[in-house]
Amino acid sequence: MEQPLITVRTSWHGDVLLVAVSGEIDLDTAPRVRSALRTTTAVVLDLREVTFFGSTGIQLLLDAHHDIRDLAVVASSRTVLRALEVTDLARYLPLCPSPDAAFDHVRRTARTCPG
Repeated sequence: MEQPLITVRTSWHGDVLLVAVSGEIDLDTAPRVRSALRTTTAVVLDLREVTFFGSTGIQLLLDAHHDIRDLAVVASSRTVLRALEVTDLARYLPLCPSPDAAFDHVRRTARTCPG
């Protein structure tokens, strides 16, 4: 049996949505991630298990950064980090080494930002 190219899991942690992605983020699979990200204003996006991340993944993160008020990205794989470094997007996204650090960041940001 063939493995799916992507798996997107969501779970609520209080008022913050965790979206954990594993597999490839490309033109065919990005809509599944986008769909999961449309649900809230506080999101932790866990990309630690992403195995392919190109221009579609970069666009996905740019859109999420624009659309989601309280966002933190968990990234530790070379696949994702290299793309973020090359595009300089790492400077603008709240990158965290673990989901716990990302939840702390999102909750701290939500408390200090008006509206």
